[in-house]
Amino acid sequence: VNVVGEAQLESMNLTSGEYPPELDEFDLAGLPLAEAETVDAPLVANAPAVFECRLFKEVELDGAGHALIIGEVIGVMAARGPIGGNGYVVVGEDGGTVELERPR
Repeated sequence: VNVVGEAQLESMNLTSGEYPPELDEFDLAGLPLAEAETVDAPLVANAPAVFECRLFKEVELDGAGHALIIGEVIGVMAARGPIGGNGYVVVGEDGGTVELERPR
């Protein structure tokens, strides 16, 4: 799970679209790629925080291809700057949230 800052926000939102499995979403969004330390999966290289997870359970939800993914966190990487002193990730410049429309 990549937790990104405002600089990567639009690019990460672009990866949430419904694309064929052969499409590389990192390339599509222009996100820099790095290898995770504890799982065999790529991560966003400049993400302020990353949670590396092992799949525990996938629950199919009503609707076309929607699922709830439940994982066990087995690795955490976090930069110092975007993480507040209280341990919370700062989402917006003012500490608020940002709402984006998901691409179709």
